[in-house]
Amino acid sequence: MSFDHCTSGHLHAGDPHGKVTEVSGWSTYVTGPESKVAILYVTDVFGYKFRNNQLVADGLASLVSATVYIPDFLEGSYATPEQLATGNFDLNHFLSFNIKTKRFPQILKVAQDLKKKYAKVFAVGYCWGAWACAMLAAEQELLSGIAMYHPSLLELPKDLENLVVPTLIGVSVIDGQFPRESREIAENVFEEKTKKEKLPVKLIIYPGTAHGFAIRADPNDAISSLAAKQAMEEIVQFFKMFTE
Repeated sequence: MSFDHCTSGHLHAGDPHGKVTEVSGWSTYVTGPESKVAILYVTDVFGYKFRNNQLVADGLASLVSATVYIPDFLEGSYATPEQLATGNFDLNHFLSFNIKTKRFPQILKVAQDLKKKYAKVFAVGYCWGAWACAMLAAEQELLSGIAMYHPSLLELPKDLENLVVPTLIGVSVIDGQFPRESREIAENVFEEKTKKEKLPVKLIIYPGTAHGFAIRADPNDAISSLAAKQAMEEIVQFFKMFTE
């Protein structure tokens, strides 16, 4: 399994609109209007302070009319913008510090706390955060839907077979974490999900993109920039189908 592009990409310009506060014991970036809808945002390796993640959260909050939460589940182990430029990041240490058995109970607890407060709770995960969304989506009566973009660390086909809520997956063509073989598995599982369970599921492939495009696209590259914009639109459209 290749982790190419997990720590590369581009820093985006802009001023985030949210604020950092404490939620369920975690430092959390919170953005968006008061709403009956919440989105739990589980990040890539760059974490909750990363400007790109905050800007994407701002966009989702505005377009879905939801309150978006990005907790610091990584507890300061995230990569920095400086490491984005240099690529000098110890990914092996990151992965060993943030193992699933340690992090999922924490992530599940926050999702459950949000469910007590909001009528609808969705989850979105990018790269590292995707596996957690898949596991949350296997919980009965918790989430109303999830979106995973350039997912990593999924256990296939199990994580997809266990899904019980509407699911959107967006993948790049060049992706060591979700290569062609993974896409074929997803297509086969999703075909069964739609036929036997009538579960709304969708897989989108973005030509000309690489892993990380939905968060760290090159703003000077028309193809990746358009794909990042389309990713936002697809998530918004998908979640809105289940907010009523």
